[in-house]
Amino acid sequence: YKVVFIGPDSPPNSVAAAANEGGAAAVCLSMSVFSAREDNEQTVERLHQLLPDNTELWLGGGGAEGLEASHTFRDFEAFSEFLGSRLTQMRSGDRQTP
Repeated sequence: YKVVFIGPDSPPNSVAAAANEGGAAAVCLSMSVFSAREDNEQTVERLHQLLPDNTELWLGGGGAEGLEASHTFRDFEAFSEFLGSRLTQMRSGDRQTP
């Protein structure tokens, strides 16, 4: 994987711009349970508007529960298992969700 870290608390426009510029297969965000729920919902909604249809949105953290995303992860272990299962698919450039 090529990972691009753009920093904490990046606005959705900056996240989408970096994803679009890099041709990202996925955008992965951690959503804090301590963040205002409305802020998390607005961020996700805006990213859905800005990201191409073939760019997945992956969310993790306590604040991600129930938000609309391609995949959500309850903890780092679940995220790591998911990445392992997707390794071959992502390396081949196949962006289709299994």
